[in-house]
Amino acid sequence: MTDENINNGEGYLLAKISTGLGAIPVENATVTVYGKSENKNDILYVLTTNSVGLTQRVALPTPNKSLSMSPGNITPFSTYSVFVSADGFYSKENPSVNIFDSITAIENIDLTPLPESNIYNSEY
Repeated sequence: MTDENINNGEGYLLAKISTGLGAIPVENATVTVYGKSENKNDILYVLTTNSVGLTQRVALPTPNKSLSMSPGNITPFSTYSVFVSADGFYSKENPSVNIFDSITAIENIDLTPLPESNIYNSEY
């Protein structure tokens, strides 16, 4: 079986970016989706979150789901890396986002706010 026959499925990714353990959405966060490789030169998407912390849903190549029904060494999903950055927050990466054929994966990422720089410089 060739790689062409294996990777003819399509799965989907939707990222939800928030803070406060998911309680507060992060608007205008940048979400970068990379293919799985040692270097990060293979940017597939650069997305921006909306007012409720969601990106648009994007399509990604996956192994065809019918291949998971047969015995063998075929992994039934593709793995991607997601990197998130936003003003006022520490950046975060999830290097192992698994995407299955015909399924929308919702990647919930909780960002941590940066400490305020003027906390230690206040005059009393």
